[in-house]
Amino acid sequence: MKVLDWLYGGAYDSHQKQGLEIDKGRTQTNWIISTFVLIYLLLIIVGLTFVSASFSDGLIDLIEDTFGRRSGRGIAILVIIPLFMLIYGIIGLLIGTKKQYEKSYQIFNTAPTIDREQALGRCIAIGGGGILLLTILLIASLF
Repeated sequence: MKVLDWLYGGAYDSHQKQGLEIDKGRTQTNWIISTFVLIYLLLIIVGLTFVSASFSDGLIDLIEDTFGRRSGRGIAILVIIPLFMLIYGIIGLLIGTKKQYEKSYQIFNTAPTIDREQALGRCIAIGGGGILLLTILLIASLF
């Protein structure tokens, strides 16, 4: 099973068992995948600032030239939210289709029980690991 099968299959299975609208599981999973992609994209950008001083200087200059001395909240509204919506749209069109959702559920449903039980923990590890690494890098960048 792939990560997408864990996510989509687990959501489908959970919504089906709870009697919820099954298609909402696909939408929620698309949001989760978009969040993972954004976290890892930010992780790459922050990681590059540690590797290359010129990348860091160029990024700071670009942000200051574009936004001036705005707060982080202003930048988030102007950059991160539209970027997140773009990522969500791409995810929804390419891998978050209803066909993929049902296919992932079939793969998830035919997997051994132990794999299905461990799927949620693996997904949490992927997301939590990204958040933890991003937090560590952001804190380290303060020094």
